[in-house]
Amino acid sequence: MKTPIKSGSLLLKKGRNAYLNLDEEVLNIISSLDIIPVQRNQGIDAILKQNYRGKPVPIRVQRQGESLHKALNLLHKASQAKGALKSILVKTSDDLFELEVTDIPNHVMIREAPAYTVHKVLS
Repeated sequence: MKTPIKSGSLLLKKGRNAYLNLDEEVLNIISSLDIIPVQRNQGIDAILKQNYRGKPVPIRVQRQGESLHKALNLLHKASQAKGALKSILVKTSDDLFELEVTDIPNHVMIREAPAYTVHKVLS
């Protein structure tokens, strides 16, 4: 206690913004929800502030060029690690291979992004 040692921090050296890697487009899609954005997580983009049965509700947005199957697998793994009972996958594009209902875990709800729904209706 008499001779404190000041330690360095990579976070302080790089700055907080160096660790913010959530895609702005993804954030725009889910920004109307009451969420906590999640940085540096491959399977989860945000967590709803409202829990479901005392557990977190992770959200993931399908990336451009990403199959729905891959997005679902990433969300499923991350949700299991968090102990989530409900998860939301936001679909943003068509997939070459449609998912079968049996491929979707019970805890995952797939919802279409508004822009995707409008595009589909107008096509």
